[in-house]
Order: sequence, then C-alpha cells, then structure tokens
Amino acid sequence: MPTAWDETRVLGGDPSDHAVVARRSGDRWFVGAVAAGDPRTLRAPLGFLGGGQWLVEVVRDGVGRGDVRRDARIVRSSAALEVAVRRDGGFAAVICPYLPGMLTCERPVVPVPATTLAGTPSGVVDAAKGWTVTGAPVGRRALRPGETLTGRWTVRVGDGSPVGPVDVPVFAEFRAPGHARVHVE
Repeated sequence: MPTAWDETRVLGGDPSDHAVVARRSGDRWFVGAVAAGDPRTLRAPLGFLGGGQWLVEVVRDGVGRGDVRRDARIVRSSAALEVAVRRDGGFAAVICPYLPGMLTCERPVVPVPATTLAGTPSGVVDAAKGWTVTGAPVGRRALRPGETLTGRWTVRVGDGSPVGPVDVPVFAEFRAPGHARVHVE
C-alpha cells in the first residue's frame, strides 16, 4: 500500500451499515469496502477511472473461516465493481490501467539499499529562541538489514520560550552509490 495519496473518493455507502471508498496513488486506485450485517453484494461504480481498460484485483473473505479469496478481472469505467461479501465482511481491490498480458497491479517494493546513515542534532532546534542541543552526530559507513543505529541528544528549551507542545523534527538520510538519496523524517 502506498503511504501517500493523490485523491480520495467515497463511492457509496450508508453510515448505518456499509462504506465503499477509493484512494488513488499515481495511476493505481485502491478500493476498500466494509459492511455490517447480513451477506450482500457491494457495488462500486467505476466512472471515475476514465477511458480504456482496467485490471481489477479483488481480495475478499473466502468460504471458510480465515480463508481469503483473490480474483482478477478486466473492466471498463462504464462498469461497476460488484463483490459479494460475507456477513460483517468486506473487500479490498487494486485497480490499474490494463495492458495486454498483464496479470497483476502489484509493483515491486524497492528496498532501501545497503547504505550509509548520518544524523546530526544541528538545525533541529530554534537557536534564535535560545534553544540549544548537545550530542555528537551519529553515522555509520554501512548498515546491514536488521542492524540498528542509535544516538542521544539533549535539547534545552530557551528560557523565554512559551509553554506547550513543540514539534522537534528528526530526520535521517540514507545514501548508497548509484541510488538517489533517501530522506526520512
């Protein structure tokens, strides 16, 4: 699942018993539906997709307890996605533009490469308001999968600062030869 969305649409529902929502990330749509009560067929109109053919992959409850069923179909935006759901059930679907021979909307997950990591306390606090930070920068030339890196900094709030919550941003940068820099906050 993506972590950022470009668009969200409510496709149908009734606050008392069901909801169907679609969220878009790039050219893929993710549709989720839930229903309370008796088994039924949930319907999602697909007019928002635009022209052409679309591959729809649906995951829903299967026949047995804990059983999951997955199926795929090719549709046009003039159609509606209709999925039979069990009592208190639902479904999830991924929809992407269809190309001949395409079997899935899945995309490979690009892992963070073997990398160097650096973190520093500078720039984290507002020195203009009398804030200070102490602690050594943290860095490693290489981290293997599963390894951790920790650091410790002390932030002192300025005497004239107002009382209340304050966001203190923390970030890390990953770098590896041949890969773009990854900035995580």
